[in-house]
Amino acid sequence: MVSDSMVESVINKYKQRSKLGIEKYGVTMDRKDLSDVDWLTHAQEEALDLSLYLEKMIVKKKMYADAFEWLEQQLYKTKWDELTHNEKMNIFGSARLMANI
Repeated sequence: MVSDSMVESVINKYKQRSKLGIEKYGVTMDRKDLSDVDWLTHAQEEALDLSLYLEKMIVKKKMYADAFEWLEQQLYKTKWDELTHNEKMNIFGSARLMANI
């Protein structure tokens, strides 16, 4: 049987997450003390957190893309070999600031 490394990785993460949850909360997902609404509320809270993580990465990737597009434009406008070291560093420094890195 062929093994899928991504599936195995996710399975291992589920096992680690389960162990952490048991250690932290002393319960498993088999618990009976939560109502359906409680479970749905927990799931909704997790989904809201996920949307924040996704937004963070989208904004970050857009900043990188904008900074590198600007850098590319600067490089096309100039004759790189004719720039001083300080001028080159200023261009890269500006790109880094734009990318917030």
